[in-house]
Amino acid sequence: MTEYVIDPPATPSVAIPDCAARFPVRRIFCVGQNYAAYAREMGKNPDRKPPFFFTRPADAVVDDNAEVSYPPEIDNFNYEAELQDMLRDVPEQVVIVSRTMELKKVDLIYSGTPAGIGPLLPGDLCVIEIDDPAKLATTITARK
Repeated sequence: MTEYVIDPPATPSVAIPDCAARFPVRRIFCVGQNYAAYAREMGKNPDRKPPFFFTRPADAVVDDNAEVSYPPEIDNFNYEAELQDMLRDVPEQVVIVSRTMELKKVDLIYSGTPAGIGPLLPGDLCVIEIDDPAKLATTITARK
Protein backbone atom coordinates (compact mmCIF):
# COMPACT_ATOMS: atom_id res chain seq x y z
CA MET A 1 0.00 0.00 0.00
CA THR A 2 1.29 3.46 -0.90
CA GLU A 3 1.94 5.85 1.94
CA TYR A 4 0.97 9.46 1.20
CA VAL A 5 2.06 12.63 2.99
CA ILE A 6 -1.58 13.78 2.96
CA ASP A 7 -4.77 11.87 2.19
CA PRO A 8 -5.41 11.83 -1.58
CA PRO A 9 -8.74 13.19 -2.81
CA ALA A 10 -11.61 10.87 -3.68
CA THR A 11 -11.79 9.67 -7.29
CA PRO A 12 -14.16 11.93 -9.28
CA SER A 13 -17.05 10.00 -10.84
CA VAL A 14 -20.31 10.44 -12.70
CA ALA A 15 -23.63 8.74 -12.11
CA ILE A 16 -24.90 6.12 -14.53
CA PRO A 17 -28.68 6.31 -15.15
CA ASP A 18 -30.63 3.47 -13.51
CA CYS A 19 -27.48 1.99 -11.94
CA ALA A 20 -26.03 2.15 -8.43
CA ALA A 21 -22.45 1.92 -9.78
CA ARG A 22 -20.61 5.07 -10.85
CA PHE A 23 -18.20 5.77 -13.72
CA PRO A 24 -14.74 6.92 -12.48
CA VAL A 25 -13.28 9.94 -14.30
CA ARG A 26 -9.57 10.42 -14.96
CA ARG A 27 -9.52 13.22 -17.55
CA ILE A 28 -12.09 15.29 -19.44
CA PHE A 29 -11.35 16.31 -23.03
CA CYS A 30 -13.54 19.00 -24.60
CA VAL A 31 -13.88 19.67 -28.32
CA GLY A 32 -13.74 23.35 -29.31
CA GLN A 33 -16.03 24.71 -32.01
CA ASN A 34 -17.54 21.35 -32.91
CA TYR A 35 -20.93 22.85 -33.79
CA ALA A 36 -21.28 25.02 -36.88
CA ALA A 37 -23.86 27.39 -35.37
CA TYR A 38 -21.75 27.95 -32.24
CA ALA A 39 -18.62 28.60 -34.32
CA ARG A 40 -20.50 31.21 -36.34
CA GLU A 41 -21.97 32.73 -33.15
CA MET A 42 -18.39 33.16 -31.86
CA GLY A 43 -17.28 34.74 -35.18
CA LYS A 44 -15.31 31.69 -36.34
CA ASN A 45 -15.29 29.59 -39.51
CA PRO A 46 -17.15 26.29 -38.90
CA ASP A 47 -14.95 24.55 -41.50
CA ARG A 48 -11.86 24.95 -39.29
CA LYS A 49 -9.60 21.89 -39.53
CA PRO A 50 -8.55 20.16 -37.38
CA PRO A 51 -10.74 20.68 -34.32
CA PHE A 52 -9.01 21.86 -31.18
CA PHE A 53 -9.25 20.20 -27.81
CA PHE A 54 -8.85 21.44 -24.26
CA THR A 55 -9.15 19.74 -20.90
CA ARG A 56 -11.10 20.26 -17.71
CA PRO A 57 -10.11 18.80 -14.35
CA ALA A 58 -11.81 15.52 -13.49
CA ASP A 59 -13.25 17.02 -10.33
CA ALA A 60 -15.21 19.55 -12.44
CA VAL A 61 -17.98 16.96 -12.87
CA VAL A 62 -21.06 17.51 -10.70
CA ASP A 63 -23.98 15.31 -9.74
CA ASP A 64 -27.63 15.90 -10.49
CA ASN A 65 -29.19 18.39 -8.06
CA ALA A 66 -25.77 19.69 -7.02
CA GLU A 67 -25.10 23.30 -6.09
CA VAL A 68 -22.38 25.08 -8.06
CA SER A 69 -20.91 28.26 -6.62
CA TYR A 70 -20.58 31.20 -8.99
CA PRO A 71 -16.83 31.23 -9.72
CA PRO A 72 -14.77 33.98 -8.08
CA GLU A 73 -13.14 36.49 -10.43
CA ILE A 74 -15.60 35.57 -13.22
CA ASP A 75 -18.18 38.00 -14.59
CA ASN A 76 -19.50 35.92 -17.50
CA PHE A 77 -20.43 32.46 -16.18
CA ASN A 78 -22.40 30.84 -19.05
CA TYR A 79 -24.34 27.67 -19.64
CA GLU A 80 -23.13 25.66 -22.61
CA ALA A 81 -24.90 22.36 -23.08
CA GLU A 82 -27.10 20.50 -25.56
CA LEU A 83 -26.27 18.30 -28.52
CA GLN A 84 -27.06 18.98 -32.18
CA ASP A 85 -25.38 19.39 -35.59
CA MET A 86 -21.91 18.09 -34.68
CA LEU A 87 -19.23 18.90 -37.26
CA ARG A 88 -17.08 15.94 -36.21
CA ASP A 89 -18.60 12.67 -35.06
CA VAL A 90 -17.52 10.84 -31.90
CA PRO A 91 -15.27 8.24 -33.62
CA GLU A 92 -13.40 11.05 -35.40
CA GLN A 93 -12.95 12.93 -32.10
CA VAL A 94 -11.52 9.79 -30.46
CA VAL A 95 -9.07 9.30 -33.35
CA ILE A 96 -7.87 12.91 -33.22
CA VAL A 97 -7.35 12.95 -29.43
CA SER A 98 -5.64 9.55 -29.43
CA ARG A 99 -3.08 10.74 -32.01
CA THR A 100 -1.47 12.91 -29.33
CA MET A 101 -2.13 11.02 -26.08
CA GLU A 102 -3.24 7.66 -24.84
CA LEU A 103 -6.92 7.51 -23.96
CA LYS A 104 -7.98 5.33 -21.06
CA LYS A 105 -11.43 3.87 -20.53
CA VAL A 106 -11.95 6.33 -17.63
CA ASP A 107 -11.44 9.43 -19.83
CA LEU A 108 -14.44 11.45 -21.03
CA ILE A 109 -14.80 13.42 -24.28
CA TYR A 110 -17.35 16.24 -24.26
CA SER A 111 -18.30 16.88 -27.86
CA GLY A 112 -18.70 20.65 -27.84
CA THR A 113 -21.15 23.50 -27.47
CA PRO A 114 -24.00 24.37 -29.85
CA ALA A 115 -25.25 27.89 -30.44
CA GLY A 116 -27.27 29.60 -27.77
CA ILE A 117 -24.97 30.07 -24.80
CA GLY A 118 -26.28 32.39 -22.12
CA PRO A 119 -25.49 33.90 -18.74
CA LEU A 120 -25.98 32.15 -15.40
CA LEU A 121 -26.61 34.09 -12.20
CA PRO A 122 -26.75 33.07 -8.55
CA GLY A 123 -30.15 31.50 -7.88
CA ASP A 124 -30.53 30.09 -11.41
CA LEU A 125 -31.51 26.46 -11.90
CA CYS A 126 -29.66 25.06 -14.91
CA VAL A 127 -31.21 21.90 -16.40
CA ILE A 128 -29.44 20.00 -19.18
CA GLU A 129 -31.31 17.26 -21.03
CA ILE A 130 -29.90 15.10 -23.79
CA ASP A 131 -32.17 12.05 -23.89
CA ASP A 132 -34.50 10.71 -21.26
CA PRO A 133 -33.39 9.80 -18.58
CA ALA A 134 -30.09 11.69 -19.11
CA LYS A 135 -30.81 14.93 -17.26
CA LEU A 136 -28.67 17.06 -15.00
CA ALA A 137 -29.95 19.93 -12.86
CA THR A 138 -27.66 22.25 -10.92
CA THR A 139 -28.41 25.32 -8.86
CA ILE A 140 -26.03 28.27 -9.15
CA THR A 141 -25.24 29.72 -5.72
CA ALA A 142 -23.47 32.93 -4.66
CA ARG A 143 -19.69 33.24 -4.81
CA LYS A 144 -17.84 31.72 -1.89
